[in-house]
Amino acid sequence: VAFWIVDETQTVQFAAGEVLQKLGCKPHDVIGRKLSALCVEHSEICEAAERALRGEEVTLLPSINGLVLEVQIHPLRRADGRICGAVGTTTEVDTTQ
Repeated sequence: VAFWIVDETQTVQFAAGEVLQKLGCKPHDVIGRKLSALCVEHSEICEAAERALRGEEVTLLPSINGLVLEVQIHPLRRADGRICGAVGTTTEVDTTQ
């Protein structure tokens, strides 16, 4: 599993987890970078994050570097309910079943 947070500009503010390492990244490789720069070949992830920033909860199943992933992205809200970013979880899907 990997956990990540982007702000309203889709800049990664937090990233951690085993899936991140399986994708060949370390947290310091992605924190502070735009999601669009990290997902050049997977624009569907950026589009899903944009939808989350508009208030939707989004799930998608991209295949990246030979890994089938389930990506869930949810709006991140302030105490007053305003959206201030999005939180994502990325889980490797077991395709052996």
